[in-house]
Amino acid sequence: LTKAPIMLVVNKADQRIITEQMDWSEWSALGLGEPQYISSISGRGTGDLLDVLVPLFPKEKIQQTEMPSEQELRVAIVGRTNVGKSSILNRLIGEERVIVSPQPHTTREPQDTLLIADDLTLRIIDTVGMRKKTRVTSKIDKEGLLRSISTIERADIVILVLESTVTPSKQESRLVGIAKERGAGLMIVVNKWDLVEEKTTKTPKAYEDFFRQYFKGALWAPALFISALTGQRVARLVDAIRLCSKNRARQIIQEELDIFLARTIAHQKPAWQRGKKKPVIKGFRQTAANPPTFALLVNDRQSISFAYLRYLENRLREVYDFTGTPIRIHTEARDKKGRL
Repeated sequence: LTKAPIMLVVNKADQRIITEQMDWSEWSALGLGEPQYISSISGRGTGDLLDVLVPLFPKEKIQQTEMPSEQELRVAIVGRTNVGKSSILNRLIGEERVIVSPQPHTTREPQDTLLIADDLTLRIIDTVGMRKKTRVTSKIDKEGLLRSISTIERADIVILVLESTVTPSKQESRLVGIAKERGAGLMIVVNKWDLVEEKTTKTPKAYEDFFRQYFKGALWAPALFISALTGQRVARLVDAIRLCSKNRARQIIQEELDIFLARTIAHQKPAWQRGKKKPVIKGFRQTAANPPTFALLVNDRQSISFAYLRYLENRLREVYDFTGTPIRIHTEARDKKGRL
């Protein structure tokens, strides 16, 4: 006889009415108490089961098997419901790890999956499908929405999944805005490419131009057209993630930035705005990576317009490869001696 705790679990209890009508007296003879009712297909009751199960584990035997977070690249897969997020994840890991269904909202909780691909260790999170605010009605949908946003905010790379036959909405633009503000790398993945008929060599470019007009604030995000159903180009996702991560961590030495600044100013100086001091640029340096962050040293912060900072970003992207990552540029005031 084992001394380990024994728990009675009844599977295939897919509906509440089933558990209410069940007579568990026939199992009472086992002396194991009232059973825990679950459904392994829908996941119903598994949370309650864990609440009862976890306290039974001896704390001294629980071991941390996860790798340190700094060695992992956190990748969030986001998008509207039923665009194929779970199918993409299953293709990447090569097994049916996440529920795939033609019905929307089958993913209720973010699913963490650890994937080791050559030199990359990826923690991929398949999030709950995002819905328009007007359609978020139930408590579980509201909680899922909040958890999805939280996942985006702590991700290193965000994969926004779109559907080839569906026009993007404001909801996708909102996701892009959250990822950009967070400083995460961003990829636009258009799934269900197999549904596009009569494709030619010009079709991908035409579709890319169409989708990019909805995300003009993130034209730097690479676009990839795939089919999770057939597996077409899914393998390229890992290479695209690697590129985004590399560019997000890019650091430029000061000597190169000095040359870059001199050429940029020679090409176009900041305009002197009415009512402001004459803008004088004293230097340009990188202050951080992940995402790349730069400081423009000026005589007066108010003298530099937002348009000129955007011009600097465009010039940086022309000279250096920052595909897949946002760039942050802020101004720092310096006096004549270069002090704060």
